[in-house]
Amino acid sequence: MTEKWIFPKEKMMPGDGWSGGNFYEQLSQNQYPHYHEIIGFFGIQSVFEIGVRAGYSMFAMLTANPGLRFYGVDKLCEDESRPRWAHAIQLATEFPEADIRLEKGNSQKMTELPGRFDLAHVDGDHSKGPALHDIKLCAPYVDLILVDDYNYISTVKDAVDEFLVTCEGVSNWGHIPSYHGHALLVTRDVVAPLIAG
Repeated sequence: MTEKWIFPKEKMMPGDGWSGGNFYEQLSQNQYPHYHEIIGFFGIQSVFEIGVRAGYSMFAMLTANPGLRFYGVDKLCEDESRPRWAHAIQLATEFPEADIRLEKGNSQKMTELPGRFDLAHVDGDHSKGPALHDIKLCAPYVDLILVDDYNYISTVKDAVDEFLVTCEGVSNWGHIPSYHGHALLVTRDVVAPLIAG
């Protein structure tokens, strides 16, 4: 049995409020480890992420697969989050074997992804309409969609639930009871048996 991966505190951005006390303990032990485990379990080779922030989920994924092809977009990076964006870029430099592209951009203005990916991580605008847009945007281009904050923000849950009811092609889905909750949507039959079994 392998030891559970824990997000290292020293990789958090200096001054980030998330690094304090119980909040960090929950994130490091029951939020970010799920990203790490999903990459390994499904053999993920490529990820498209909406909402990079300081790059913590990216870091967790890259530690599971240091050769990952990773494409991340974030619309807040030019405002108060600029230090977070710089931190994400710094974390990315720790994985020279990876193919990493970080882009300042708004997923709400996108109509397609820049190619196919194994996994999309949706953690951008948490309002229902924008969250639903991001899920629909990713669905034709990926095998799996991981939606963050499913249990934490009701509008995200509403967006996922509406997508499951109104969109065809989702063969299965699962709930991961992480700190903020994740919904894992399966959009390709090739991975459906893995999540079902």
